[in-house]
Amino acid sequence: MDSLEALAPLLGTRKQQDASDDRQHKRHKPTSTEATGVTQRELAMTQVIKAMANLLLNHDRSLQNLHKQDSFVIFARAHLIGMMPIMAVLAKDWKEKMPQNRENPQWLTLRTHLLKGLMQELLTRVVQISESQVGSQLWDTAVAKKTILPDGAWVYQKWSPSEQQLVQAQRAPMPMAQMVKTLKTLIAALQDNMHVLRFHSLRTQQDTTPWILQLTMRDSELWAIFNELTGNSVWGLLAMSLKQHQQSLSKQAQALSELVGKGKSSKGAGKGKQPPKTTSNASSAPPATS
Repeated sequence: MDSLEALAPLLGTRKQQDASDDRQHKRHKPTSTEATGVTQRELAMTQVIKAMANLLLNHDRSLQNLHKQDSFVIFARAHLIGMMPIMAVLAKDWKEKMPQNRENPQWLTLRTHLLKGLMQELLTRVVQISESQVGSQLWDTAVAKKTILPDGAWVYQKWSPSEQQLVQAQRAPMPMAQMVKTLKTLIAALQDNMHVLRFHSLRTQQDTTPWILQLTMRDSELWAIFNELTGNSVWGLLAMSLKQHQQSLSKQAQALSELVGKGKSSKGAGKGKQPPKTTSNASSAPPATS
């Protein structure tokens, strides 16, 4: 009993100590970062990266919104009488003449030279149709392919998801005389380098190549002309179509958005991947030659 009484306090202290340790062990629960093996430093770095990604995405959206105010997209199909062969000839001509005009302040930049030459070719083909007679092969073919109406007006087109092609829109057609005047006004404005900021193609594996056309934001007249020609059947003469820039995010921003868990690309983004197919009136345009 003496031994038990002497040991009791010690045993009780040990028991109490064990209970205290158990309570402390139960109170301590590992944090989520400890459970997953992620340190506070890694967690903070992840948050910083996500914040930077969101900042970049917001910046890209702002740029795309600006492009909607000054940019257009031209979809050009690979066609023998279309836009691409013409652009190749214009670019070759510009490069051959560039060395002797390097110091000439009036020398047009390549982007302006390409756009001006393209519009001149388009005007040439429009004039050929306007000067043809009703009943001639050229006029009848243009009417049969719905490039123009029987009275010579140029129709506007829109994309039909159900038919998977361009169909006539309800917008009032543009008379032949007005079309000729509009194209002449456009060409007259392209006599210097003050209007075109960008005009270049994008890389694609498809038969249709998108070209980005960006105008100066102060050039309301030229923007109004291209806006008036958006969706018009006249572009079919060069196997191409024109629409306003409507992309919400660039391709790089779309990839970044998916990487940081923002889901699928925003509405309107990536439309350039599936450009509107040109109807038979574009791919089989009247065989007008320059």
